[in-house]
Amino acid sequence: MDWVHCNNCSKKPSANIAFFVSACGHVVCSKCISKTAESPSPPISNEKCRVCHVDTVLLEINRSLRPDVQVLFQNPRTLAVKYMNTLKGVMDFQEKQRARLHKLESEQLQKTVKCAREMNTMLKKKTANEKQLSTENKDLKERLDAMERDMANMARDVAKKNDEIEKLRRNAAASSKTPGSHPQKKYPSLNGDTPMQPLSFRDVSHSTPMDMFMNRRKTLNTHESAPAHDNLFSLNDSILSADGIAFGACSTAMATPDILGISKRPTARHSSEFTPNF
Repeated sequence: MDWVHCNNCSKKPSANIAFFVSACGHVVCSKCISKTAESPSPPISNEKCRVCHVDTVLLEINRSLRPDVQVLFQNPRTLAVKYMNTLKGVMDFQEKQRARLHKLESEQLQKTVKCAREMNTMLKKKTANEKQLSTENKDLKERLDAMERDMANMARDVAKKNDEIEKLRRNAAASSKTPGSHPQKKYPSLNGDTPMQPLSFRDVSHSTPMDMFMNRRKTLNTHESAPAHDNLFSLNDSILSADGIAFGACSTAMATPDILGISKRPTARHSSEFTPNF
């Protein structure tokens, strides 16, 4: 410390002379202060600085000096190395923390990018699915509308058919209640199950008077001993006159109902006679 000297008398440190540092930043020797050098080393208060003449506190410069004051008298290189090491440690610590933070942020960024890509892929799939579902929904709606239209048409057809059935039922009921109507008799048809109306020649003009024929038949039936060949195809007695009609044996065997093969039934007009009923 070749730079240490008394700021008042310019003396340099020696074995017999003590030096003091003031709170105002000056260095003075023991001879320049009011007290002797043999005075104790604790801080000297209520002393005026010999340089700036202000009240100050003096501390003796020795190895027991406070660290914050002692550092003023250390070698700058030593301090530089010491502080550089300290600074390096501080810088290393901060750099490690900064690198750790950068790594964490980088990992979070990568996770965020990955999540964003996955979300983008999911969004594309969802958009495609929504588009497909929208198309299917549109098709189903069109089909549903078509089915509703078909059902409406079918309902109208059913209602129309029901109206027709009800009309036919009313007509049938009205016809069954009409006076003089009789239920139809079922007879076997010629080539199916279609019922046939019963036929009758009662109200039809006959080529041969039927009633007179039946009366004549009663008389002819008494002649059972007549030969069969005389009764068949004999026209000797079949003479038509202005007064009436006479029938021969042919009338008995080959009358009109007999030729048609239709049985006869009694009528209300002649209860004991047979009248052909078709």
